[in-house]
Amino acid sequence: QKAAQQVVEDYQGVWPTTFEGLKKLTGIGPYTAAAIASIAFKEPVAAIDGNAYRVLGRLFKIEDDIRQAKTWQKYFAIGNQIIDPKRPGDFNQAIMDLGSSYMTAKNYDTAHNPIKEFIASYEDGTEDLYPVKSPLAKPKPVSYVVIAVAGPDGYLWEQRPATGLLANFWLMPLYAITDFESDPDAEWTMAEIIQATETRLLADYGVTVSLKALGGRPVTHVYSHLKWTVTILTGEITETMPLKRGVWRQRDVLNDDPQPKVQEKIWQRLNSLQG
Repeated sequence: QKAAQQVVEDYQGVWPTTFEGLKKLTGIGPYTAAAIASIAFKEPVAAIDGNAYRVLGRLFKIEDDIRQAKTWQKYFAIGNQIIDPKRPGDFNQAIMDLGSSYMTAKNYDTAHNPIKEFIASYEDGTEDLYPVKSPLAKPKPVSYVVIAVAGPDGYLWEQRPATGLLANFWLMPLYAITDFESDPDAEWTMAEIIQATETRLLADYGVTVSLKALGGRPVTHVYSHLKWTVTILTGEITETMPLKRGVWRQRDVLNDDPQPKVQEKIWQRLNSLQG
């Protein structure tokens, strides 16, 4: 939507036709820009995605790790050297087709590949080593508490900052256990966690409430580098309190706010255990 608005407002309704111009549109990265520029506007620019990494990596036995951001530049440069200048869109689509058929990640079939005579890794049987991709580090475990405080005007609800993880999303107040204690290896009892959370809730939001842990197992959510374990603490107030930050929001209204997946899981758990 933002890209469409840009085209109308900044380009007088005329779509950018170059790789560099397309990249300036919101939501269009290098791969999408190259695909559009080559297929729609015949610019000879390589579209580098997972398929292209497999095809080019095996063709030329490229040793660079594709998890490193700088490696994209190398693949992009190689792709631009061999792309067909007269049929760049067909070339990019052929690379995509090869990567999803004869040169898949696992059950590939190089023996019947129409370009097998050019595949350097096929010559010495090392196809399974390309593209080079270092193993992902195990997600770091992080323990959180989320506070479901309900009152006459709904739930305590807050928008996250504009930067960082879950930027601009709405969710309930959330604390990492390390917010209470700098030692990540410190072992906390539930009573200590509840007491610390009540103290921070008063200091940060101006809300005085007695909390208790919701029954059942914690909510878990995995990001690429983090594994969250979220304990839900619940509380109820009978009179609306003025807030230092956040808002009171009725459930049927807050459903219109953009929420992260972890908050959706929290609602599911609350629904299942509280009704």
